[in-house]
Amino acid sequence: MDNYVKGVKVIEIYDAANKELLVKYDDKHNIDKVISALNIKSWKETEKSIGMNPKYTIKFYCDTTNQDEEKDIKEITLYENGEYATIFITSPGGVKQNYKTSIDISELVI
Repeated sequence: MDNYVKGVKVIEIYDAANKELLVKYDDKHNIDKVISALNIKSWKETEKSIGMNPKYTIKFYCDTTNQDEEKDIKEITLYENGEYATIFITSPGGVKQNYKTSIDISELVI
């Protein structure tokens, strides 16, 4: 999981329902703050079908000069109360995995 967020240069957080950009972080301090709030190391893989409405979509970019959605985006979708999340990595091969979490990033979405 640590490799998942290694080298992130930009984080964008969207309202998942209407795909509206809520906040964009492109400085190390705020990127580290978001990654810390996600606390990815504590997540547990689950086979549970989420079946909830997504609340936030978080997109991670590692290359700020060439943000190619086909190659560069790593994406986390947080569901309703932050109890579940789905990670999707577009490259290589389109990997998607569900996790049990406990996240509250609402204070980061200003």
